[in-house]
Amino acid sequence: MDNNPGKKYLLQENVSLSYRRESSENLLIHGDSLFVLELLREQYKGKINCIYMDPPYCSGTKNKHYSDCYSQEEYMKMMQAVFALSYELLADTGFMFVQMGREYAYMIRGLIESEFTSSNFRNEIIIRRDDHKVYTNPIGHLASGYDSIFLFSKNPNTMMPVLTKKADERERKGYWKNLYRSTDGPRQQYHLCGLYPYNGNWRWTRQKALKALHNYEQIVEYALEKRWDIEEFDFVYERYIEQQKILHEIPVLRKKNGTMEFYVPPSDEICVTDNWTDLDVRGNLTDFEHEVNKEIIRRIITWVTSEGEIVLDPFLGSGTSLVVSSEMNRKWIGIEKEKYCCTDIRNRINKTLGEMGREEEIKGYRFFELNKTNNRDK
Repeated sequence: MDNNPGKKYLLQENVSLSYRRESSENLLIHGDSLFVLELLREQYKGKINCIYMDPPYCSGTKNKHYSDCYSQEEYMKMMQAVFALSYELLADTGFMFVQMGREYAYMIRGLIESEFTSSNFRNEIIIRRDDHKVYTNPIGHLASGYDSIFLFSKNPNTMMPVLTKKADERERKGYWKNLYRSTDGPRQQYHLCGLYPYNGNWRWTRQKALKALHNYEQIVEYALEKRWDIEEFDFVYERYIEQQKILHEIPVLRKKNGTMEFYVPPSDEICVTDNWTDLDVRGNLTDFEHEVNKEIIRRIITWVTSEGEIVLDPFLGSGTSLVVSSEMNRKWIGIEKEKYCCTDIRNRINKTLGEMGREEEIKGYRFFELNKTNNRDK
């Protein structure tokens, strides 16, 4: 990798630690994120499609694999610089996800906004954090039940795909929605069952609304004939569709409590909100402290990237983001400053890559180490 000779550091490949290097653009880098990102800027400025990071939380704890002990000033200065470089590395249509605990979450959000601007803030996503401890003594605050993921874009005009997930039995329910809307839209004002949208519009055309009213009357009549409870409308609707051999959803509309309501049938997929408490923060595939759940990374990467695009993780931890990126055929760059980058992370990635498909299809990576420039000739 090319390096600026004026820099104090450079990235040198350790070929003995690379894996099928000749067939891959993936990079696994052992070194301090701040210096590495500075060097990556020369080649990758504006080219990264997605940045995911689960940075240190400045919790003051020492763990088996890493230390999370920083002064507040040192920590905030480091993160400010990381966010500034991340902004430069992101493609114009790229997104950054920053996962944080409660300790510094809102200070971190402020730092990100100082680099990305508040207009690029999209969501604070909530991930469930289970705490099974039983406390018997008085406490200073409630235990944290979630982590936050702050989602920012590079460009405020970039739109995101609709995010869906498979509905479970609890979520797979139909519901009734108001046909009236006060927002601007097609001018659809007409009398309907004695009602008129004076300050807004109906969502449907008159023709569709009348057809939907007729459908509801037919379904009610059918339910009475079968002695079904019309309040169990999901059941009634699905049995009606099935027994009448109707091959598609039909519009249904009713008047209830002075309101026109249309029916939204049960669906095998539902739209995902910023509430991701269906996912737990923690993974359980390694012995790494605070391992990230693979499904969090999978949801993010599936949502905002396509095959062949680049995912960057500047604080690798257990390496989960690289495992998922490999499984989903994304290119990746991973950075970790601790020594286990050369052992634990490599072993996990090698195992993942070795289990993927035929030998000739397996992607590899090049392993780089951050060294001072005066080490060039040693």
